[in-house]
Amino acid sequence: MDEKLIPRWTNGYIGIPFKWDGEEKDGANCWALVRMVLSEQFGREFDRNSTDLASAQNGGKVEEMMRIYKIGWETVERGLERAGDVVLMSGIYTHEGVTSRADCHVGVVVAPSYMIHVELGTDTVLVNFRTHMSVKRRVVEVLRHEG
Repeated sequence: MDEKLIPRWTNGYIGIPFKWDGEEKDGANCWALVRMVLSEQFGREFDRNSTDLASAQNGGKVEEMMRIYKIGWETVERGLERAGDVVLMSGIYTHEGVTSRADCHVGVVVAPSYMIHVELGTDTVLVNFRTHMSVKRRVVEVLRHEG
């Protein structure tokens, strides 16, 4: 990793623990982390839909909500990602004994090919979303908000 590419502000988010209904630095879900970074670092505000996402701990419901929230976002061509873009990933969720895969996890790009994200079982981490074994096969698309 080329440390010079990663903005220093990223360090303020590394280690934030995962919390389903969290929206603060003492614990956040993936959408809350993305919202927090986009607001604090890029001056972009988004609805507090993370509360809805957190209450929908079922991958299918989260995926449905993500489709709705993607309105106003455009797909970014591979290699043209920039800080502030959002990485949409698939995830595996178990709800009421049923395990399923859904496009229901997000992270935020901080530098070309690098993102921070948080999910169940891990605190917020910095990873190369093109090469890191935990996410590279899960990336569905990278999105940029039109506004």
